[in-house]
Amino acid sequence: MPEISYHLPSRPLPQPRESTLGYLLRLGDRNGHRSLAWVAQIRRQHSRPDVTLNQFLQLTTGHPEPSLHQIYGPSLPALQPAPSHLLGLKTQFWNSEHRRWCPACLRESGYWKAEWQLTLQIVCPEHGKLLQEHCPGCHKPLRWHGGELFHCFCGQDLRQARTPQADGPLQALGQLISAAFVTATGGEPAATALQQDWPSEVATLHLTRLCELLWSLGCYATFSTVTKPQKVQRHHHLKVLLPILANTARLLSNWPAVFDTFLQERVQPGREYALSLRQFLGQQLAWLHRTLAHPEFHFVRQELERFIALHWKGRITDRHHFISHGVKQRHPVISVVEASQQSCLSRDKLVTLVQQGALQGWSADHHGRRDFLMISRTSLEQFLLASGGMLNLIDSAAYLGVSKGRLKLFVERGLITPTYRPSGGKNDPVQWMFQQQVLDTFLTSVQVNAHATPDCGSLISIDQICRGYTRNGAGMVELLQAIQQGDLKMIGHNPAKVGIGGLLLSRQSFRHWFEQRQPEKTVFSLAGAARYLGIKEHVLYWLRDRGLIYDWHQAESKRMTSVHKETLDQFRQRYVWGRELAELSGYGRQSASRALINRGVWPVSGPRTDGGITYVFLREDLEHYLRVERG
Repeated sequence: MPEISYHLPSRPLPQPRESTLGYLLRLGDRNGHRSLAWVAQIRRQHSRPDVTLNQFLQLTTGHPEPSLHQIYGPSLPALQPAPSHLLGLKTQFWNSEHRRWCPACLRESGYWKAEWQLTLQIVCPEHGKLLQEHCPGCHKPLRWHGGELFHCFCGQDLRQARTPQADGPLQALGQLISAAFVTATGGEPAATALQQDWPSEVATLHLTRLCELLWSLGCYATFSTVTKPQKVQRHHHLKVLLPILANTARLLSNWPAVFDTFLQERVQPGREYALSLRQFLGQQLAWLHRTLAHPEFHFVRQELERFIALHWKGRITDRHHFISHGVKQRHPVISVVEASQQSCLSRDKLVTLVQQGALQGWSADHHGRRDFLMISRTSLEQFLLASGGMLNLIDSAAYLGVSKGRLKLFVERGLITPTYRPSGGKNDPVQWMFQQQVLDTFLTSVQVNAHATPDCGSLISIDQICRGYTRNGAGMVELLQAIQQGDLKMIGHNPAKVGIGGLLLSRQSFRHWFEQRQPEKTVFSLAGAARYLGIKEHVLYWLRDRGLIYDWHQAESKRMTSVHKETLDQFRQRYVWGRELAELSGYGRQSASRALINRGVWPVSGPRTDGGITYVFLREDLEHYLRVERG
């Protein structure tokens, strides 16, 4: 097959970054050919239908191949360009359908720039004006095969067209694309300032990645209701591209706030509780995430994953391969199973904590049914940190120094709020759960410093009050409430006892407070009379049987023995015993009775008198002895 031996008379060199079709048009114009038809004529004349673009140019111009590396963009269908001329861009990002140009640049430089053939380049980066794609005379799109180098087929000079000024965001987008194009062609882009509120990563993207990003963002933002947003008809026309690129510039501005708003608008209300991530994102956002799978789009993926972690109330699992491991580890939502493993709490306890508001939790929506409980990771961590550990009923009672029954009574009376309380018929102490911080707060409200002499006769401990003045713990609750309200003042704490049982009060102030709480009560049962006198019930039985306390009444219907308060007051005024005996005599509580007996003061009841349990003396005998003793 014969070689092409025809060399064009005029063979200008390509200009830097000149359009392939524009160079063919300029080459023909310099040799008297007004259109691109000369290429087909030479190929037919020399019978070389399979020649490539570089081979054709070398044989017709004689230029070496390195000098032809200045041209970029698609060529005629019959002349296959080298891959380096297309810069790795997809076909949709090259506009070979019709011409697009800047009249001022065409007038100044005299050649067609390859940058104008980029589908997404609609602004001249030098003049800031929209590119022209319609003939100013006939107002029709000008194809590469129609018209001359600088004129339309209607005769209109293309260099005389007037184009409107582009707005600021579109100009910034045009400069960004131009800089990426210059970099992709091995040049040094002019220094242009990136918009301050745009992500800095877009300035470092390769041209191929930049076009994919701008196209994806613009299409998904413009065609929100379309099933396949990137399938856009007539996408090479400015009328179609303008709203797409305007939305792209809007998403990149004020990054990532506007992008976050865009994502929120795409999520349907109520989908944040969807169990499936695909249901939450919807079809469009799921496709967008797959479209931006290249590593260079990491900054967009990070924002999308951050949005998922912030707004999706579902659980990210290992099957979500497209989400980074770090996001999975930091995702603020975990299942109730994971929460149970981390906290060592049963699922029932976690459900109760969510119902009580101690934990943040919700049920994920799965096919219309909400039966998958999700827990907020942050609320669980804060709960465990604030609780400082969880204690069951047995450990909590030991921590406070009270019995399990009294601790339950504290709960019933509102002094302590448990974190978890068994419901129904469950009464296992292990099922109860208290936060240690709550117990510490309760102790702090009644706790004081240790007392140097806790056995002093003028003091009385909570433990002694419970044994001598209360029954079933009811009085203890009232006592603690009086301490918290300031009605009773704490003197100190017995360091030998744990919890609230070792708290010390003034005996005199306690008796005054205790008696004031019973002013309206004139009749006491046997147990109430014992509490009123501060003695044990079996001692009261003995004193009653010996006739020291009389005037008892038997109710026939209730079978209950009662006594009037006046009778008890008379008994207290006439007799003295126990701690009061030690206080008046000046002896110790254990030795007061023996010392008085040795000094001739004989009790009316006691082990050495009538076999009684407690020594009881006449107050008159004791006062007489003290007067004589003190002279």
